[in-house]
Amino acid sequence: MRQHGFVSNKRHAIVHVASFVCVSFASAIVDALSTSHNSGLKVPKESSCAMDTTHQKISIAWAILLCFPDDEPRLRHEDTRVLRARWTSHGREAHVTDRRSAQTCERKDMAMAAAIRGARNMGMDGARRLLSTQTLPDLPYDYSALEPYISAEIMQLHHAKHHQTYVNNFNALAEQYTDAEAKGDVAKMIAMQSGIKFNGGGHVNHSIFWKNLCPANQFEPPTGKLAAAIDESFGGLDALQKKFNPAAAAVQGSGWAWLALHPESKKLQVVTTSNQDPCSTTGHVPLLGVDVWEHAYYLQYKNVRPDYLKAIWNVVNWKDVAERFEKATA
Repeated sequence: MRQHGFVSNKRHAIVHVASFVCVSFASAIVDALSTSHNSGLKVPKESSCAMDTTHQKISIAWAILLCFPDDEPRLRHEDTRVLRARWTSHGREAHVTDRRSAQTCERKDMAMAAAIRGARNMGMDGARRLLSTQTLPDLPYDYSALEPYISAEIMQLHHAKHHQTYVNNFNALAEQYTDAEAKGDVAKMIAMQSGIKFNGGGHVNHSIFWKNLCPANQFEPPTGKLAAAIDESFGGLDALQKKFNPAAAAVQGSGWAWLALHPESKKLQVVTTSNQDPCSTTGHVPLLGVDVWEHAYYLQYKNVRPDYLKAIWNVVNWKDVAERFEKATA
């Protein structure tokens, strides 16, 4: 008998969780173990910070397998050989050339050990909550990498403070919502929906935004199918910018501007959303999102949003945009 995708037997459930984490890289990290009441575990802050999100999720999955070795043969999607190989390549060998390689590997080992200890005490409820916990994604570049177009100070505040706040608030609301749902408190569930949408949208939007950007020395203009779609929909990249920037500048208060795909017509369009509403609320698939909240630019561009919008095109990661386009049109 299955409930919400989990088998009823506790041991089978933990293995199902492990498999799910390995395959879909669900939102589970060592930090969740360090702060959750489920494990009572204190992970050194430097350990969890040293691991990027993928490594953390693999650590959790591998830790659960180590705790329940009898169930390894029951994994449907990934055998332990593959998982061990992933841990080896992602957790250690892939970072031997890193400038902090020795320290990084040591911290990863510390976090791995912490994950193992935490998994022993996590239990079914803890595993369920672990999977639902959202985390702040690591940036694929340094805070200073987008200069001079976006300052390191803005990036640090934007990512580590603003985005982290959305994640924290969403997780707190999600837990409260789960409790209210379990108690049948419909009024409380309804009251929390706007906060969940706002903070969850902030997390979703920023997670796209960071990947949509790249250092200027890695910038490459769109090519292939994406370039052809831009030409067809707008008449070229310059024409797209001339349509996009005024729309983004015209967003009243705070919000986002998007290069998006209409799923039915398969045409590219420029759409905007208010506050932290995700692009998906417009019925479109997000490809490129530009944050026009003042926290994204005010320290550098003051109240001149058009200057920020002109500059940001120098650090657009068109490879990421193209990957989203390929996936959406497949």
